Amino acid sequence: MTTRKKEALNALRPFIDIPQKEEISFEEKFQNDTLRPIIKFQHDLIMAYVKLQPNFLSILARVATKEEYIREIKPFVHSQTNFKNQLIGIVVGLFTEEEFAIYSEASADLNKRIIQMIIQRIGDTLFPLKNN
Repeated sequence: MTTRKKEALNALRPFIDIPQKEEISFEEKFQNDTLRPIIKFQHDLIMAYVKLQPNFLSILARVATKEEYIREIKPFVHSQTNFKNQLIGIVVGLFTEEEFAIYSEASADLNKRIIQMIIQRIGDTLFPLKNN
């Protein structure tokens, strides 16, 4: 049985050049160093999962702007516990053991960050399809 290798998991993640501020919270650093690269790597899987949910496409058909779309999908994501937990799992499943230990200490805040970033990504990805 092979063990989870930190180097192998980190090698999967794309590099995202985010300028670091002098004063940065622990959660923001974890978001930039861990969550953003994983969400970018998992983008295709996240979008495939989202597209299986008919509500996203029906909401898309009735809104005029991306901001309105995001405003409409946000309560849907938050109200669908299984769906939301699956999205979080798609991200958490690629944590190293050290990252998982960190996540375990601040999971409530980090889950909110994960969902906020995914909701924004859904809007950025799906709304341009409205006109095609």
